[in-house]
Amino acid sequence: PNRYTQRELIQELEYLGFAETFDFLYLPLDKGTMMNVGYAFVNFIGPEWAQKCMQIFENYRFKRYRKISAKIAAVSVAHIQGLVA
Repeated sequence: PNRYTQRELIQELEYLGFAETFDFLYLPLDKGTMMNVGYAFVNFIGPEWAQKCMQIFENYRFKRYRKISAKIAAVSVAHIQGLVA
């Protein structure tokens, strides 16, 4: 949901067991609304964590704002991988 802040998204990932499994997270903001634009980039420290995240987040309903948002997550792999990219 676009109401999520970067901190809330990190907390959700940690709640789902992904604490200390990623070294980069970027949640772009719309400069007009200062809300996120609906997607994030997460760089996991290993491919097994990325795969687990993809399994959990496919069709996932976010914990916060569940009652006011019916948005469901979709996950895809970035075309360019890694921090160096």
